Amino acid sequence: MKLVRILIVLFVFSTAFAQTLFSQENNLSPEKIEEVIGMAGLESQVESTADLIAESMKMYSFSLKRDASLKYDVLIGKAYEKTRFYSDFKKIFSGKLRVADIPGIEKWFSSPLGIKITEIEKKSLSPESAKAFVDYLPQSLSLSEKRKNLVREFLKATFADEFSEKIVCEPMTVMITATRESVPGRMRRGETVFRENLDGIEREALIRYRFLLPVSTAYAYRDISDEEFSIMIDFYNSPPGRNFTVAVMESVISAMNIAARDCGSGMARIIRDAGEKPSGTKVNGE
Repeated sequence: MKLVRILIVLFVFSTAFAQTLFSQENNLSPEKIEEVIGMAGLESQVESTADLIAESMKMYSFSLKRDASLKYDVLIGKAYEKTRFYSDFKKIFSGKLRVADIPGIEKWFSSPLGIKITEIEKKSLSPESAKAFVDYLPQSLSLSEKRKNLVREFLKATFADEFSEKIVCEPMTVMITATRESVPGRMRRGETVFRENLDGIEREALIRYRFLLPVSTAYAYRDISDEEFSIMIDFYNSPPGRNFTVAVMESVISAMNIAARDCGSGMARIIRDAGEKPSGTKVNGE
């Protein structure tokens, strides 16, 4: 559910005005929102997600020249700064919580099992854990059929297939589109070629994400029993659990898109700088 792990950069955010109206309509106080966030461990998990995205994106600076690479690292650090990322998430999440779901959400996250699983989820988003789960693939293939089915049920209950496309494709589209729209026309590829390349990148990324997601899930919850796994799935199949999942995932994706848009605009500046001679004269004398 809160497993935003295979982190490729990456629409759907409401205006602050609309969010405020939603919260007022639901009569949720800031204190209640903070309470739910605290119980579910969302602040640390969302901030860890931002850190992991930033680290994964910085890996791509190797292909840049030194000056551009330094600018790129600074850009990524600012776009995915964890306190800002969490602030964007919180504003959006506050507008998506529903009063009717609060009792069910609180009951789950205050239960011994809910507390145990929240701690597991916090640890699963550490840099060490994010790297280690890839090595878990051979072990995941040897899991019992019951356990594999539980993983499948969990992914279905938390709308993993539906959200995977948003997680992978929307922020990527936002970033690349923002980059393309911010560079001079002479530096842009044709629209047809641009769309074909973007579609190809998204397809490849989505295939990889969906392949690794079951492994990631099995790894994250490897220390809970089948019975505990089933109880967790029961919560996420309940109306409060389903609505909580949607609120969290849509808010995370929206925060990713905000960062992706900033990242795309910043990348355009780097590209423009690289396309100019030291004297400031543009390439080809243009």
